Amino acid sequence: MIALLTGTVASVTLLGEIIIDVNGVGYKVNIPEKETTHIKKGDFLSLHISTHVREDAIILFGFTEPTTRDLFEKLTSVSGIGGKMGLAMISALTPQGIVDALSTNDVDMLCRVPGVGKKTAQRMIVELSSLTGLTDIFMPSPVNSSVKDVSEALEELGYRRDEISRVIHDLDPTLSVDVMIKECLRLLANG
Repeated sequence: MIALLTGTVASVTLLGEIIIDVNGVGYKVNIPEKETTHIKKGDFLSLHISTHVREDAIILFGFTEPTTRDLFEKLTSVSGIGGKMGLAMISALTPQGIVDALSTNDVDMLCRVPGVGKKTAQRMIVELSSLTGLTDIFMPSPVNSSVKDVSEALEELGYRRDEISRVIHDLDPTLSVDVMIKECLRLLANG
């Protein structure tokens, strides 16, 4: 299985596909749509790959962070969640938003992804609740605690979880809780 590709971007589409040239061989890789805005033709990059083999095709899904690939593989292990749906979830909710929604059993947050209904969201929560370390995928425990404190403080101030998850994943987790809250408020105010 292909696990990592490093090369030059030969083309980028708005549909979340890139072709990466690795020593003269072009690999078509599906990536989260949000990442296509940051990747340009000619960029040199490494992608952590999840390889899906079907009867009629081999499909590559690529991620700039190995933790995002790991989350994607956990999501696609749920019956009814395929590769395209997993990418859509990562694009719509961000990886940290997905982890937060799963760890708090937030069905409504998961249902914000086009194509995810209430039954699918509930199945995800049930099937992924048995996985240990899900909330530690993106941050070690002490940092998770600080981010949770920031998230709870912002919720008490009246911000929605989707607004919070949009700004919280960009924070430097080594900052104090007070500084992180101020930075989130600044980001939320700027839209």
